[in-house]
Amino acid sequence: MADVEALTEPSRKNGCTLPPHITQVIAWVVLVVFGVLHFTTLVPALHNSWQPAAHAVPGVVIFVHLIVHVATLTIDPCDDKVLQAKLPKVKFNRAKHSFVIEDGHCNVCQVDVGYYKDSKIRHCRECNKCVKNFDHHCPWLNTCIGGKNYRWYIATLATALVALVLVTGIAVMEFITYFTDKNDRNILQPYRDLDATLHYKDADFQILYQRVLMRRGLPC
Repeated sequence: MADVEALTEPSRKNGCTLPPHITQVIAWVVLVVFGVLHFTTLVPALHNSWQPAAHAVPGVVIFVHLIVHVATLTIDPCDDKVLQAKLPKVKFNRAKHSFVIEDGHCNVCQVDVGYYKDSKIRHCRECNKCVKNFDHHCPWLNTCIGGKNYRWYIATLATALVALVLVTGIAVMEFITYFTDKNDRNILQPYRDLDATLHYKDADFQILYQRVLMRRGLPC
């Protein structure tokens, strides 16, 4: 039994299979940080009439992104023939074989998976399984992208890009208007809340819902 186990290797089922890839962890950290900063810091600083839209539009985009992101992670892109066979993945023997897939047979999955020109099937080295319509292995999702999850992957990219543009755009706008809206006080709500007699440095900005009161350029 020990000899048999020594000849086999585990395979990854999907993006939720442990251990996570470092870039996958970075992706989730960035998503959480962007979301928290947007809703607790950027939105409260906007004009009151703009805040509902600033909550709703990025909120919907981020919510949809979470759905398609999780869907992409949890789908197993493995070829159906390999799933049905349920055979252990053996270690690739370079002394016996030149390629993992030869003549339509995968020497690791131990299954006839067909030819690449017919199904674009490839054996993923990172996940250690054959994937039909293989596109690439995505380290940010820590899973293979193939025929079963490709559309979900595109939706994940699209929603992430839209959310990034929205949040970054609002952040850049607020950074610029922090310096340009001091006198007009038309965009940033902390400036609008000031009495006409008060200096712009008395504006009450918030970071993570925590009050940051600026007087004479110093926090107090």
